[in-house]
Amino acid sequence: MWLQIRLFSAIAVLTCLGYPGRAWAQGGYEEIATRSSALSAEKRLEARRLFGTGFELWQAGDCAAAVLAFEQGLTLDPANAQANYYHGDCLLKLRRREEAVEAFRRASALGAGTAEGFKARAALEEAAKTPSSLTDMSAAELSAALVGRWEVTPVSIFGSSIAMEIVSISGTNLLLRGSYNLAGCAFERGEIKGNELIWHVGNCSHQWRGRYTGPGRIEGAWTHGTFTAARQ
Repeated sequence: MWLQIRLFSAIAVLTCLGYPGRAWAQGGYEEIATRSSALSAEKRLEARRLFGTGFELWQAGDCAAAVLAFEQGLTLDPANAQANYYHGDCLLKLRRREEAVEAFRRASALGAGTAEGFKARAALEEAAKTPSSLTDMSAAELSAALVGRWEVTPVSIFGSSIAMEIVSISGTNLLLRGSYNLAGCAFERGEIKGNELIWHVGNCSHQWRGRYTGPGRIEGAWTHGTFTAARQ
């Protein structure tokens, strides 16, 4: 029964994805609308097949593959509002925020009055909000939020604040710099797990685990107590 439901759903959406957006002249997308309107029946069928594949992959939660299928289809039929929306939804899940916003803009402008057009407008309003969670940030936003010097204040017997720098971010890995106490404990590397930051220390067995609680602030615990960190 579940397979039949998925099949009927995919067929229904695939049929919708065979047609470009209704409001072609809106939002400055006249050029791509013209390209879509000039498609041959053969090319339109090929785009429809790719969009159907992309939608099935989206349903299965495989956004990395779905994006590839939608991108190929949108190369042929760039003004398809429904495909632009689902493409944007997958891009957002892959934390490619800037690209997702452009896809939602296309879907909103080209699909005025459709379900995907309204969903794209809602997604744009949500995307306009400043992300408060690391999991919602793009690579550029993560860099802007985390890279730089931090004043780390441990609540422990070790006392005074520590100057620590997040030098760079590569995927979910952090390059750190800074040392503390007479043992020469040095921040060396870190990682991002969800909304949590884990800092690893060389020469010492300490581990620091904190949560990003808002712009310029991290709170957490380490081997000898708790800590707060403020962006400098």
